[in-house]
Amino acid sequence: MNDRRDDEVREAVRQTYAQVAEAAAGRSSGCCGTAPAIQPIAAEVLGYASQHAESVPEGAEMGLGCGNPQGIAALKPGETVLDLGSGGGFDCFLAARQVGESGRVIGVDMTPEMLNKARANAVKGGYPNVEFRLGEIENLPVADCTVDVILSNCVINLSPDKRRVFAEAFRVLKPGGRLAISDVVATAEIPEEVKQDMALHACCVAGAAPIPEMEEALRAAGFEQVHITPKEESRQFIRDWAPGRSVEDYVVSASIEAVKPSGLETPASSLYTDEVAELVAIGAAIAAHCEPCFKYHFQQARKLGVSREDMMRAVKTAQSVKETPAKAMLQLAERFLEGDPSGLPVVQSCCG
Repeated sequence: MNDRRDDEVREAVRQTYAQVAEAAAGRSSGCCGTAPAIQPIAAEVLGYASQHAESVPEGAEMGLGCGNPQGIAALKPGETVLDLGSGGGFDCFLAARQVGESGRVIGVDMTPEMLNKARANAVKGGYPNVEFRLGEIENLPVADCTVDVILSNCVINLSPDKRRVFAEAFRVLKPGGRLAISDVVATAEIPEEVKQDMALHACCVAGAAPIPEMEEALRAAGFEQVHITPKEESRQFIRDWAPGRSVEDYVVSASIEAVKPSGLETPASSLYTDEVAELVAIGAAIAAHCEPCFKYHFQQARKLGVSREDMMRAVKTAQSVKETPAKAMLQLAERFLEGDPSGLPVVQSCCG
């Protein structure tokens, strides 16, 4: 994919899951209040025990997964866990109980509406060892070599740059750290019309990659002991994601496991510290116009001792990143409007 297409995919996914979060909160989204085209799945169908959904705050379990990464994670007390695409916080809250008070759980999500929901659930359920950060899984707001286990449930398929996701996962894991992921993979060639359908991207179908491609991407990132196990029974609920489109013929849920080699040395120091992670999150909050996210990460940065000057630099950098493309387009428009129209290049379409 090119950069423009990647951005379109991310924005389509972000808007879809913002609608899901708003609908779950009892608010309509969009000018017409259109319900999101995401079909929730009962936790028991995905492999969770019935008591799992009952043990977390109401609304945390949103039925957005395709499996149960907890079942292959083998979490231990005291571990630090990272959940990629944490949604309403379901897997984070389950993980928090397993790692105990001496452990820590971090959820990362790129949708401010989901973060707000997850943070409210954390307060409601009393989870002091769980925090949620705004960010993209291709650019994790997490320090190097600080995580024992990475969980994710039906999220990596949504990324247009899976190699980058695995490289970031490798970066933040400690030596010996492991992946425990449930996700959708392709078992047959996905038709081009499906690949181009943004709604099917958001529904976890169009972006699925073949198993050999996923295995190669994991090994290229540095992972060992790579195991991807398809779950054929998942085709039954995948059929309901896009009724009448036969998407179950192309994709299936799978468990994905891998380990970062334990022989690697942990860097004595890293440029990407917890302080830097909070500055990145502050910038992301500015770019996303998310006031609750900004306030949260501002408070976290202050707790870590980040200076006011560094926070101001993060804010100004975010403003520059957001405003520079708009200024460039204005300058382009001025050049076109001030020039001779007869000399302008012929463009066949708005995307040409």
